[in-house]
Amino acid sequence: MKTKFTLLHFLGLCLLLGAANVHADVALTSDQQIVGTWRLEFSKKNVDTAKVTERSDTWVIENGKLLVKGIEHSGNRPYDSAPANYAVEDGVFKVYIRPGKFDAYSLVERSGDVMVMKDKMGVFYHFKKK
Repeated sequence: MKTKFTLLHFLGLCLLLGAANVHADVALTSDQQIVGTWRLEFSKKNVDTAKVTERSDTWVIENGKLLVKGIEHSGNRPYDSAPANYAVEDGVFKVYIRPGKFDAYSLVERSGDVMVMKDKMGVFYHFKKK
């Protein structure tokens, strides 16, 4: 009986810890929720990590196109991406990188001039409206 009691406590603790890490995504209904010019301030591998990667690129989302400006790379001058088509489908922001391939981002938070998105690998992107 004591083993069963301990096992139940362990399972309950696992459920409690798992529930604490759940972050509900906001289903996008249209691109109007994210249209605009956004400065990507930082990204981080998961919501609980303290380690962040500082960023300074700007995402311009408008008229069905995403343009990323000021992308830094290996000490060279920043560059801008080519405009990529995007769509909001199934509540997700999909950026088409080539025919049949896309990067998907879900909206985690959108309030005032702050937006947080998460990619399919679980990386969080923290934006501020420009």
